[in-house]
Amino acid sequence: MARRVLLSARAQKWLHCEVANLAERSAPAARRLLERIKDARRQLATFPRSGRPGLVPGTRRFVLGR
Repeated sequence: MARRVLLSARAQKWLHCEVANLAERSAPAARRLLERIKDARRQLATFPRSGRPGLVPGTRRFVLGR
């Protein structure tokens, strides 16, 4: 059973800013970034122990590479 994967308010704000900045230079690159984030969230929803334990109990950190 998949779980819900939530972004903290700080992560949501960061993502919004990064996508907006990237879209100014390259809309396709901004779309690719959003798609990678969606893929990572799907993986965490399906495999909740992916990544490392987060600093806050009950959270996970999942770092995306290139």
